[in-house]
Amino acid sequence: MSLEPGEDIGLEMHPNVDQFLRIEQGQGITLMGKNKNNLTFERNVYDDSAVIIPAGMWHNLINTGNTPLKLYSIYAPPNHPFGTIHVTKQDAMAAEEGHSNGNTDVFGKTPDEWVQYTEFLVNEGLEDVKRGINDTHILQEFILMGVLVGKGYSPERAYETVNRLHLVRQVS
Repeated sequence: MSLEPGEDIGLEMHPNVDQFLRIEQGQGITLMGKNKNNLTFERNVYDDSAVIIPAGMWHNLINTGNTPLKLYSIYAPPNHPFGTIHVTKQDAMAAEEGHSNGNTDVFGKTPDEWVQYTEFLVNEGLEDVKRGINDTHILQEFILMGVLVGKGYSPERAYETVNRLHLVRQVS
């Protein structure tokens, strides 16, 4: 996603999905709160910032810089069909208009089913924390495993694939 100077994502809230934002380039401000009229959390963001937005939290991100703010977003469970690309903010907003039908299923699973489905990945991540593995490394592996699960891998197969890739990288 790219936000022009002064542009914002728009105040929104996702009732059933957590959201991860990663700022790749630029600077802005993140606002959050339990009520859209009372955004009590306010933080500056810039290159390499990450923001976790819990389900049910109102939020907005505003580009406060002089250059485009480049970022990406990951939803858990997935909030858009695999491969979704919106060229402009207007395209994204138009696509969202037809999706507020109250159906909380994403790819055939409810949020509770997604939590159960990915519990294996979370437990493996927690074990890595106990083993003292670098937090950034754990987050990178967890994101990659989540992407693989979103592409149809079982959690166990995603874990094995990521660990196999990690071992190959260590050997090379």
